[in-house]
Amino acid sequence: MVKWAVVVIFITAVFDSISQTLIQPIQREYNLNLDRKLNQAKEIQHTFSQPYVWNPNVDSLEKYDVGRWERKTRTSWGGRKLKNESFIVVDTGLFYMTLDPLFNFQLGKDLSDTANPDISTNTRGFIVQGAIGKRFSFSSSFYENQSFFPKYLSDHITSSEVVPGQGRYKSFQTGGFDYAMSNGLIAFRPWDFLTIQGGHGKNFYGNGYRSLLLSDNSFNYPHLKITANLFENKVQYQTMHASLIELTRLPATTSSESQFIRKAGTFHSLGYSPISQLEISVFEGVIYQNWDSLGTVPLPGSFYVPVIFLNTALNGLESNGTNSVLGMSIRVNPIRNIKLYGQLAYDGFQNITSVSYQAGLHVFDVFGLKDLHFQTEYNQIDRYLYMHSNSDLAYEHYNGYLGHPSGNDLSELISFVDYKWHDILIRMKYSAINQFGYVRVPGSGGLTQNIRVENVRVYPEISLAYLFNPKNTMMIEVGYKGRESANQFTSSQTDWIFAALRMNLQNFYYDF
Repeated sequence: MVKWAVVVIFITAVFDSISQTLIQPIQREYNLNLDRKLNQAKEIQHTFSQPYVWNPNVDSLEKYDVGRWERKTRTSWGGRKLKNESFIVVDTGLFYMTLDPLFNFQLGKDLSDTANPDISTNTRGFIVQGAIGKRFSFSSSFYENQSFFPKYLSDHITSSEVVPGQGRYKSFQTGGFDYAMSNGLIAFRPWDFLTIQGGHGKNFYGNGYRSLLLSDNSFNYPHLKITANLFENKVQYQTMHASLIELTRLPATTSSESQFIRKAGTFHSLGYSPISQLEISVFEGVIYQNWDSLGTVPLPGSFYVPVIFLNTALNGLESNGTNSVLGMSIRVNPIRNIKLYGQLAYDGFQNITSVSYQAGLHVFDVFGLKDLHFQTEYNQIDRYLYMHSNSDLAYEHYNGYLGHPSGNDLSELISFVDYKWHDILIRMKYSAINQFGYVRVPGSGGLTQNIRVENVRVYPEISLAYLFNPKNTMMIEVGYKGRESANQFTSSQTDWIFAALRMNLQNFYYDF
């Protein structure tokens, strides 16, 4: 009897409406219009955590995002698929699904590299998104890639053993990289105030381009996330448990290939939004040791308790088996078209306190010109943020930082200008990073020594694109990406020009 009651409740929860809960991609340009509409909203919306999961019946996100789809509807099948719709759409009322191919066919040159100037990417894949009834949604994608990158990026990939944010690689021809990535997420909303998400993907905590606390920079990871919106949506509590990997091999076993070191993570946040123009959130991220020389180490009981700051209170910011990063995020919308935002990150390394911060400004419809947006952001990251005495417990996953892509000991200023006129997209970006690191140089007596030096890097970018279809972001794009890097011993320059036919549904960070 109890079993049948549970089944009836589940079916009622899932199929009590023909509207669907949907998962929004994490991609800056894709979400620009949504970000603007949320900034202007009168209803309270928590924007601290992505990916967004929304439902037309109980959320306002759909009406805020509708501007992206406002365009002339073609009548022919080919015209609709090219300009208005996903490639395949199934909509029975209770079941909704879209399927689109994914591709990035890109050719380019590094004008500063006379030895290996040719740059290219050949990406093929697909993305499936959909919903079953009102309460259940899903998203799955796969990418297969072969790329030749500019020298600075190739050197970084070879050193770190991963393509930034996209996983491990195999060598491809001479100097190329063959790599693949898959994502899969599901979301279930049993009640209007509660959302359960799980799968293999990425997350982002914050309101800026960067996040000091948890970003989508590193590779995908398995995770389970629960979000509760309480007190008329003024309070949002979120808890996430994740399985992470350090790309360090365990001692050899009888298997053909030794396994990598596994670790676990919990990420809890508590947000308060008394009015739509203000949101304040506190955050705790904890990395746990899940291995030792004898094998798997059981996780402590506190790992399973979804209470923010409990693990840090019990174990401190750094212990033999844990590494904590605490933080706070704030968003203020003083007037309709302006968003101010910031973050604080607090860490401890060998009894040394580490404090880092972010401050940003986002202006929408600058000078009253629709779809002209300006964003500028400053990040100051302490020398010891993310670190741990045991390097395998650093705040990292898959050799990528869970926070800022460049790591720590840096200051950064980054600015964007985005403009959309009909289907024409113009984007300009400039960033400058001053980062300290260690360089090995000759010393006395024929020995070498490590000295700490400042490295200055600047990244000017500009691109022009024609957007064919906003549903799947298919576009043709041409552009320039520059990079200058220098310290007191060495310097390098990249002048990367490119042309691409591509889709743009994920953030990839090559500006580190």
